[in-house]
Amino acid sequence: MRNKSIIFTVIFTLLICVPSMAYEGWSAKIRVNQTDTTGLQGIIAGGMTIRDNGKLAMVWENSENDSGDSSNTIHVNQLEFLEGTLGYAWGTETAICTTGRESGYPDDHPLVIQHGDSLAVGYFNISGPYSNIKFYSSYIDSTGTNRAYFNTIAIGKPGANEFRHCAAANFRPDSLCKTIFVWYEPPDSVPSSSSRKVLRYTDLTDSVWNTSTDWVGDLDADTAAVSVAPTMVTDSEGNIHMLFVKSDTSGSVGIGRICYMKYDDSGWDTSSLDSIDTGDCWLPWITYCEKDINLHAVWLKDSSGVVVLKYAKWPVDSDISSATDTTLVTLDGSSNYMRRPNIAALTNGKLMVVWNDSVDSNNNCIKYLIHNSTSWQSIKTVINYCGASGQALIAQDSTRFNLCAHLILDSPAYLDVFYWEYPLNLGFIPGDANGDTTLSGLDVTYHSNYFKGGPPPPIMAAADANASCYVTGLDVIYLSNYFKGGPAPLHGICDWR
Repeated sequence: MRNKSIIFTVIFTLLICVPSMAYEGWSAKIRVNQTDTTGLQGIIAGGMTIRDNGKLAMVWENSENDSGDSSNTIHVNQLEFLEGTLGYAWGTETAICTTGRESGYPDDHPLVIQHGDSLAVGYFNISGPYSNIKFYSSYIDSTGTNRAYFNTIAIGKPGANEFRHCAAANFRPDSLCKTIFVWYEPPDSVPSSSSRKVLRYTDLTDSVWNTSTDWVGDLDADTAAVSVAPTMVTDSEGNIHMLFVKSDTSGSVGIGRICYMKYDDSGWDTSSLDSIDTGDCWLPWITYCEKDINLHAVWLKDSSGVVVLKYAKWPVDSDISSATDTTLVTLDGSSNYMRRPNIAALTNGKLMVVWNDSVDSNNNCIKYLIHNSTSWQSIKTVINYCGASGQALIAQDSTRFNLCAHLILDSPAYLDVFYWEYPLNLGFIPGDANGDTTLSGLDVTYHSNYFKGGPPPPIMAAADANASCYVTGLDVIYLSNYFKGGPAPLHGICDWR
């Protein structure tokens, strides 16, 4: 009788169902690149964008030898969206160029952006400690061929060693092929030893660089200005909106007010220049949401010795003075100074914020927040890891968030580039082997019978419960363990054609 009771309990347990719902959550991580970083700081910067043709392009700094003064290589990689399927396939990693490295400092901060049917890449190059900073650019056409290779469009000044961030956005993309690039450097009239910096810009129009650069608005006239860390986004009308940090030269470079300026048909609109937050702020990021027609921004701020993650939104056609800001998260002190938070918006109104945080003195993590159009959800963790990290990058298409991060995971001597995706409607529930849109013990039975000669799972990707990109008996064990309290099934980033 006792054995029958046990059998009944097991059967009852297996028949427990998880309610049917559209899947939402992170995929299993996949390694894009692994680099030996012995002797280096292990801080790698990168950029990411989603192209109109359905490809996700990433560009990052890749340290290639053990010397502290080593040369680094900018690499580009693309993630193919496979038309008509739910999987992905990676393209071929390509070295764009070799750049100099300044000993003891992270450098380059490359970015990548779609320009027409192709890609444009921008980055800094430093040839020796406290030497000139150059802004280079490479143009990559739709076949992946480098164009305008090593095209120098601006020369920086000695001593500019902090927050080497540049920004880019497309102006009137529905009617023009024009990309605006913004970066910072000291003005010509200021001695090279000065810490003063203001924003400079140029454009790439119809694949041709404008070699005549200029200062953004009238920022050069502000003798107390230190303007750094620009971030830009294009709204649905094709106008460009920029946030940057502006501080007095007597304070810390790169820390100050979060300021806003707009670029429209008349150029930089100086009348739009205003502050969104004051005090010790740094590293802003801006995005635009089509559903609520709002601009959304995040940045870091030192609040009485405590680092906090701030957020604000305001209507795209309103003055920034209408913005309301709030504190989202309290972070772990000064260890987060170089970890720029990112924010992205989907067309359905959902927002995601990602940032690097500390678990303890020896471990770090990537955390995120979701806003579901009505409120912010609870803080969750993408991954815990050991060692230093570069920026966690996020981009979005119409149905998913895409995350790339540079982490030290396996060993202090190796730095890994990882990718995750967060779909809002995957089209199946991971682990749903029988395809009935409900996750239950019946999926374990169906899965097991498949390996005994039974019918195959209707969606093989759903049967890949452990996200290995293969359907094996290990998925049966993984799914069975889930109903015993183990981790939930994940979707893999796989080519299931």
